[in-house]
Amino acid sequence: MKQMQKNIIFLAFMTALADTGSLFIGCGGDDNNLILAEVGQDKINAVLLNEIFDRQTQPFDSFEDELAFRQSILDSLIVQQLLIQEAYRLGLDASEEVNRLVLNNKNEFLLDVLYLREIEDQITVDEKEVRALYDSLEYKVKSSHILFEDEETALIIFDSLNSGADFGEMAINHSIDPSVKQNRGELDYAVWGQLVMPFSEAIFNLAPGEISKPFKTNFGWHIARVEDRIPNDERKSFELMQEAIEESVKNNYRGQLMDSFLTVIEKKSPITIEKATIEYIIHKRNNLYPQQLLESMPKNDFDLRQLDRHEKELILATWEGGQMTLGQYLTMLKQQRAEVRPDLDDYEKMEKFIFHQNVMDLLSAEARRKGIEDDPEYKRKIKRFRELTMAVIVENDSIPIINPVTDEELKQYYDDNIELFEIPAKIHIYEILLSSEQEAIKYKNEIKSLTKFKKVASKVTERPNYREREGDMNYIEQRTNQLVYDAADQVSVGQIAGPIRRNDKFAIVYVADKKPAEIQEYQQARQSIQANMGEERKQESLARWVEEKKQETTIKIYENNLRPGINKAKYEQTN
Repeated sequence: MKQMQKNIIFLAFMTALADTGSLFIGCGGDDNNLILAEVGQDKINAVLLNEIFDRQTQPFDSFEDELAFRQSILDSLIVQQLLIQEAYRLGLDASEEVNRLVLNNKNEFLLDVLYLREIEDQITVDEKEVRALYDSLEYKVKSSHILFEDEETALIIFDSLNSGADFGEMAINHSIDPSVKQNRGELDYAVWGQLVMPFSEAIFNLAPGEISKPFKTNFGWHIARVEDRIPNDERKSFELMQEAIEESVKNNYRGQLMDSFLTVIEKKSPITIEKATIEYIIHKRNNLYPQQLLESMPKNDFDLRQLDRHEKELILATWEGGQMTLGQYLTMLKQQRAEVRPDLDDYEKMEKFIFHQNVMDLLSAEARRKGIEDDPEYKRKIKRFRELTMAVIVENDSIPIINPVTDEELKQYYDDNIELFEIPAKIHIYEILLSSEQEAIKYKNEIKSLTKFKKVASKVTERPNYREREGDMNYIEQRTNQLVYDAADQVSVGQIAGPIRRNDKFAIVYVADKKPAEIQEYQQARQSIQANMGEERKQESLARWVEEKKQETTIKIYENNLRPGINKAKYEQTN
């Protein structure tokens, strides 16, 4: 549920696209077409600046601060254009390396523009919607919830709650939310829209103590209870919040449009599970393991090493334009969290799982069907990527380094900055982390060897994923783990330090080895020194090259055209 609070609107398609670093910015609108600068015969339009500016999230203190930031972006765009012009002069637009890089990144831009046309272009927001959302932010609500896989179970528990059952106990016993053991289903205070919309709609109509009817979100079925409702002291004036609220309204639309669009794609490209392959793997699984072990194993678990090459190549799923083998599926399955892996005999969940694992390829195919390759915005993005790739090649390979770094300079830098090459002292430790201080003391007194310590750690340590490592935390440094390091430093190799309080738990650590601080030898440090000094000389050479090119090139800057992109109203408000 914590994840639900963080990822309020974005669904699989948008999350995946965001991970590619895509810009999702179109070229529509008069502001985007404003000319900000001319570099020789080339024009720099506002769309290029906006693509960079819209990625930053740091707020500005004043209109002047934002203007200065935009000016710095424009300065960098002018330098880029000078590099691009040099690249064309050198004929890099015909380079095989450039063409290969463009081809390798083609799908990213197809998805950019598909998203632009199918989602962004469909969104319109009027001031009434923005004002309504602002009004709904007057309060924030603290709630608890119980999460279920299906409606039937939710209805049964709902009847129990109405009959007087304790909400917290029912959450612990029945909720599938992974965090329920720690928080008994309690969530943080939230304002309207901070949770997925069905959740907000359910809780903001309730008074403290009231319980909602079961409702569905993308996470499953919920029953929610309102714990508290208080004024939202973070709500500011409408003028100050208007821009952020508009974006929030757009996010709501994005989520709805994304959901609908993915549903369309899923229907267009249905996944078909090969039942014969599933029956084969279930039969093999049943014959591999004894019945008692099978009963305790998850139904989605199978050891890929038990299959030969022919078995791995069995077709497990097909769809228009693609297929997945059994080996590919089991490999992919192992890379996912246990709770999202569908059972081997749950065809419906397997189909959805495979769809979402292959959604990017399916969306790329849809983009081609829709003719996105002929879209002017797609062509603009491809051209821009090609030119930036060319600019990088010029910067890295074509600008001569003035005054290259010599061996004497490298050695002198090492001698003058010897303290930078100190390798900190390290201690190799094994840890057992426990909730009880008394239990930690007991184990410290009982354990006499590393072998025994590792054996106990593999059974009882409460640090996630460290049981299979037998508590081995490898070598630690003081700067990265001061509390544990200082405790371990007080005992000799072969002794146990602790208990050490770690938040609400207690750790004992076995000191397996100690490495004293030492100075890295020059030959070992030489490569990193050369890289650092070489980069400095490279930037100095680039700066000189840019200044020379600016002297040779007519550059006009239209600073007034930077101003229309800034919302002055948000800086004119004082409260």
